[in-house]
Amino acid sequence: MKKTRSISKPQYLKKSVVIAYLNGTGKSQAQLEYELKWGQGSLSKYLTYKNLIPPEHLYQLAEIMGFGSTASYLINYNPTVAMKKAHKKELQRAANAEIKSKEPSLAEDGNSEKTT
Repeated sequence: MKKTRSISKPQYLKKSVVIAYLNGTGKSQAQLEYELKWGQGSLSKYLTYKNLIPPEHLYQLAEIMGFGSTASYLINYNPTVAMKKAHKKELQRAANAEIKSKEPSLAEDGNSEKTT
């Protein structure tokens, strides 16, 4: 009997397996997200590699797809350069958005004082 290694960090999702499951069951991504009680659009982000799938979501997805606790079927162990690039681009976008949200706005600097 093979030992399965515990997955402890976010992974790239194997898109082909998930799409085949959706096509085979006739479910949409939104229906699957609802069944899993994930946020709207989260599966799409995992499938486009903008976000890596966390272990707890990976195990939930494996369970609902019928793989039981064998989540390794859903992991792409050899991500392509394009996958890595898409994830890196999203990380940069998120970091830039966070920096911009921390910058003081011009209105708060006193530049919007009323002149009388």
